[in-house]
Amino acid sequence: MKTHKTLDLSAMAAYVIMMMSVELMHIEVKQWWEPLVSVPFNTMFYATLAWLLCATASCLPRAAARLLHAAAHLAAGLYAVSSAFLGVMFHRRWDAFTMQFLHETNRREASEFMRDYIFDWHTAAIVLCALLLIAAERAASRRPETHTPFLPQHTAMRTAAVTLMAVMLSHTLLFSTDCQRNYRWADRLRSPLKRNAAWHTWQSVLLYGESRGEFDRCAATLARYNERPQCNDGDNTDMVIIIGESFNRHMSSLYGYPLDTNPRLAARAARATRQGEGGLWLFNNVSASDNGTTQNFKYFLSMASVNDTVAWCDKPLLPAVMKSCGYNIIYYSNQFVREETLGRWDASMGFINLPAIERHIIDHRNNRKYRYDMDLVRDYAARRRSLETQGRNLCLFSLYGQHHNAQERYPESMAAYGTSDIKDGQGDTMDGLSEAQRQDIAHYLNATLYNDLVTDSIISMFDSRSTIIIYFADHGEEIHNWRDRYGRSDLSHDSRKAMPQQLDVPFMIYLTAEYRRLHPDTEERIASATGRRFMTDDLPHVVCDLLGIRTVYYNPRLSLINAAYDEPKRLRLQNGMTY
Repeated sequence: MKTHKTLDLSAMAAYVIMMMSVELMHIEVKQWWEPLVSVPFNTMFYATLAWLLCATASCLPRAAARLLHAAAHLAAGLYAVSSAFLGVMFHRRWDAFTMQFLHETNRREASEFMRDYIFDWHTAAIVLCALLLIAAERAASRRPETHTPFLPQHTAMRTAAVTLMAVMLSHTLLFSTDCQRNYRWADRLRSPLKRNAAWHTWQSVLLYGESRGEFDRCAATLARYNERPQCNDGDNTDMVIIIGESFNRHMSSLYGYPLDTNPRLAARAARATRQGEGGLWLFNNVSASDNGTTQNFKYFLSMASVNDTVAWCDKPLLPAVMKSCGYNIIYYSNQFVREETLGRWDASMGFINLPAIERHIIDHRNNRKYRYDMDLVRDYAARRRSLETQGRNLCLFSLYGQHHNAQERYPESMAAYGTSDIKDGQGDTMDGLSEAQRQDIAHYLNATLYNDLVTDSIISMFDSRSTIIIYFADHGEEIHNWRDRYGRSDLSHDSRKAMPQQLDVPFMIYLTAEYRRLHPDTEERIASATGRRFMTDDLPHVVCDLLGIRTVYYNPRLSLINAAYDEPKRLRLQNGMTY
């Protein structure tokens, strides 16, 4: 059997066009230069893979080569068509959520989906375009001029081609089966592969595989949960939990930072000593159990603690316990919304959106994100009559806060600080700051000032009722503090000096005037606990303590405000380290 030792250029072009159609549909433009990097890189990356495929086919017998091309066309075509379908019909891409929903879909839902979406003219047009492309490629491949030698004949061109292909193929090392390793090395190398759709799909497959076992265990735990905890039935107090994002406690004027970043919350804290008014108590020794949003959400929503012998998914989630006491659960998030296009971190937050979990922990939720957090608050204010009951509401607000990039988290009208306000060694900032570093810090402080407004506005909505409001951040953020870094790192391989900025978070409890009138003893317990060391994975025990919920999972020794609280000398983090 003869083999043809030339490349099929038409097949190469077809593969590249199909794959680049996915890239162009999902291209992200956060910085003006990103398309200038991603489009050429992805074109060369897919061209290299197409060359490798066609070169392999040319070394095979004709029958085997045709079979390989047919399989490759089918895989690339299905990926391109399905990606276009998801993008056009749902503004989504392939990610862990998409796979999760496919896994959860039953036969009836699948048939309804086929009827409503597959047999649709949009879908037909997408498929037709793909078929026309493949047909054109097959017709062109029969012409001799579409075949060329493996490599250019000129030495310099051949050297350049081999070098380019070696560089492109080296990026395939980031397609390992270790999801976190791939992210870590892509970040360290600043690889353009982070802007490649196929890589994100591969990472989503791995993320889904990592998460599915825990998600299934969590769903099973909630399905088995049939306890009737002791509830304070005569109390209609509302509980509001505001979850900030990337809030470094050491960059807040509430905790001694020299610039006034929290004037509204400071005013509420000053009123804590006045009777007949709402008051805010600040806790000054609280830390997160991890520097990642997803991992912290899992634990501060679970009755399990990091120190437990079981994982977060093996004990019920706090909202499920509160639902069993008759609480109405409202989840309003400006980060994790299931109806929108989902990124890496949205995908990893899938446990909140998994149908088998969601129905046990959420009664009402929003279905869109906003550019700024105040728009989320306004949306809630406009809809609250349809969301809330007369009392016993648990309202969870998940804000975008000071998430990187901080300049995108506040409107221009809130830009109170500029580079001239940032001094070397100011607060916990490093010496020798550049103009760009001062600008980063100024943006972060402006985002903190805006977050002060957002949090104060949420408090104001509930100020006339008997309400407990807890504010804390999921984790901190380095912002050119003791070194030149903006963001977070892998703490298990970093200096312990990185922990304070990345783990220390603000934590505060606000009691409305009506709640203080009805529960005069609570503020004394809160005031006596403000200096205690605490980690946010035990938040459910504080909530149960405040609301008088007594479940078999509640432990007063884990409640920060309880007289029996067992204050830890060291905190055990989720990565096994102590802090």
